[in-house]
Amino acid sequence: MKKTPEQIKTAILNVLEEKPLSIQQISKKIDSNWATVKEMIKNLEEENKIKEVTSTENIKLYQRITGDTYYNIPITEEQRQKFMFLFSLIINEYKKKGKFPNKTKLAKTSVRIIEEANLNLPTVWYLYGKIPLMICDLSRDYSTNYVPENAKEIKDLVIKIVPLYEKMNSTDLKQDQYSRHNKILYDIKEKILDKKQKWNKEILNLFNQFLVYCPVSPSFPDIFLLTEKLVLTINKIAIISNLEEYKLDILMILDSLWKYVSTYSLFDSLTQNKQYNNTKEIMKFYLEKPLEIKRESVEEAISNLESTYLSELNDKKIEIDDDSLEVREVLSDLYE
Repeated sequence: MKKTPEQIKTAILNVLEEKPLSIQQISKKIDSNWATVKEMIKNLEEENKIKEVTSTENIKLYQRITGDTYYNIPITEEQRQKFMFLFSLIINEYKKKGKFPNKTKLAKTSVRIIEEANLNLPTVWYLYGKIPLMICDLSRDYSTNYVPENAKEIKDLVIKIVPLYEKMNSTDLKQDQYSRHNKILYDIKEKILDKKQKWNKEILNLFNQFLVYCPVSPSFPDIFLLTEKLVLTINKIAIISNLEEYKLDILMILDSLWKYVSTYSLFDSLTQNKQYNNTKEIMKFYLEKPLEIKRESVEEAISNLESTYLSELNDKKIEIDDDSLEVREVLSDLYE
């Protein structure tokens, strides 16, 4: 039976769930001729359902646009329906209690249930902890006719977890998750951002701890190098000035740095999942550009802070105590 244009477009979207493909690859997978697939791809591009992600003189690759996952990383349709089933259950359970969950509560509750029920649903570490790969969008209707095999187990866990989490605010939910997973770096970051935190030796200690627990990866050396550069600059500023005066600038840089670090954390946690173990493809098609943009933003921000520090250093006369002068004289004699 001849397939309709809509059937062909649906087939194209289905095969693009796993990864970007060329027209030739799509044609083979859905058993349709090259010319027809090319025409349907053009239609899907106009409908903003797929996009061209890489192109050379001889080959073009196309990626599905879903808009419902972080960085448009693909999930299967079954996983999408299972996420919707879970999100819908959680939202309805909160509503039964006369409440409506915010995005943090929906995400943290979902992750806890996914972990306890061992559901085949991808989760990642990102800006504020561990979250479902599918975005929790509270403006969306997650109603679905899909019912997974272990629906009763999921429902029982929703009934068990929601009463625990409904009493916790967003900060408590994050801290609970960091503690259960021993995510020290996330905890340090929260302490630095705490409005009650005093910007004295204690804040310096926290930034030094942040450096100690910063990810060190041969594939992403810039993460540690940029963190080290920021922390060293903060320590130098503390010698010549009051850190409180630089607080806003430093926090803005930390925000940029954290977006970079946490995007790496997303990549690292995602690629530990067998479904996404092709790290080169994940990086090339989904995260390479975002990471590059965030790295450049951090580099520029730290460079500006260094320039400010050097400018102030030139304007200041540094007082040297007697002990330091003696050490300097000894070193001068030693090294002529």
